[in-house]
Amino acid sequence: MKLSYHKGTILIKGEYSIPNAKWDGRVGCYRSQALFYRDITEYLKNSGIQYEDHVLDLIPCPDLSCDIKLRDYQKEAMNKWLRQKRGVMVMPTGSGKTVLAIKIIESVNSPTFIVVPTLDLVQQWKENLQTFGIKIGEYTGLKKDLQPITVSTYDSAYINAENLGNKFKLLIFDEVHHLPAEGYRQIAEMFASPYRLGLTATYERE
Repeated sequence: MKLSYHKGTILIKGEYSIPNAKWDGRVGCYRSQALFYRDITEYLKNSGIQYEDHVLDLIPCPDLSCDIKLRDYQKEAMNKWLRQKRGVMVMPTGSGKTVLAIKIIESVNSPTFIVVPTLDLVQQWKENLQTFGIKIGEYTGLKKDLQPITVSTYDSAYINAENLGNKFKLLIFDEVHHLPAEGYRQIAEMFASPYRLGLTATYERE
């Protein structure tokens, strides 16, 4: 069994039929949305099926450290997320969602891609992320600079998802209630990132 990334999808070459994958006669193998990468690898491991994994091509990441201290409710939220390394944090405005996300990035210590709605928020996140003491990347219509921690807008992430989707282990959506919009949801579908965090003060979306 061999797994590889191709334009926002996972190609699965082998003799087994895998959950969340469909046969694609054009390439002569099973294909899945990149979203299911973690589920597929967990299924293969639990089934005792040997496989070669060529999906992730991660940007090298240095040891990440910051001196931020969390409040008790933020620690509780982070610990709950760390159990699965997936989920959405719903917290009121001003409760420190960005600070919590920075501590999660430190805990995971992996290349991270952060998606935000506006260019102003790109700059705010970049300023807050300076606490790590490393260069912070920006992937927008104004700049294409990939770094171990990179901030992008929803629009730029959507346009470039098929080329970026295997380069980051942690995917963070700020104002995640924007994600269900037609088009934007493809960011989540085309990224193979096994760790995912959504942040919002308003989870419901009409």
